Amino acid sequence: MGMSICCGVATEFLARGREVRVFEPRNSWGAQSLVAEHGKTPPRHFHAAYPALKATRYDLRTNTCARSVNQLLALAAKLLNSQPTPATV
Repeated sequence: MGMSICCGVATEFLARGREVRVFEPRNSWGAQSLVAEHGKTPPRHFHAAYPALKATRYDLRTNTCARSVNQLLALAAKLLNSQPTPATV
């Protein structure tokens, strides 16, 4: 699932009055790569485009709950990216 899709879904939930919590691994590969390649400008553009989204950063080495959430998200992404078959639709 791409970041913009996730942000769009989260923003839509917020617009419908739902509570949304976003969790992001501290020092995630994606965030580090973005800043390394483009500096601080892309994160500022992101926050300008999605001002209502605030991420709670966590450390996978010390937070077992966060590890569980991260594993569930990885599984969900894997399921969403798999090709549906007539038996599963």
